Amino acid sequence: MTDENKKLVQEAIRNTWNVLAYDCIQANEGEPMPKDHVVEVVLDASYLEMYARQNQKQAVAEFRKLEYKIQDKIAGEALGNFKRFGI
Repeated sequence: MTDENKKLVQEAIRNTWNVLAYDCIQANEGEPMPKDHVVEVVLDASYLEMYARQNQKQAVAEFRKLEYKIQDKIAGEALGNFKRFGI
């Protein structure tokens, strides 16, 4: 994966979390979510494909071909140093 595609994927990851955050936190009874749960939610199903912008879709398709542990690492990097995520 090129650095440019990694950057596009990480933007898509942050965009996807921005879309899902409110509902996820509400489902968690308003409590902040641990980072590993946020990563799992963003990578789950086809949320990333659904919420990626048009210019990110090819990079996301390439990203999905990587091993899950590499996807997990890239997603964790995209979300920064936070340990928990709330509203």
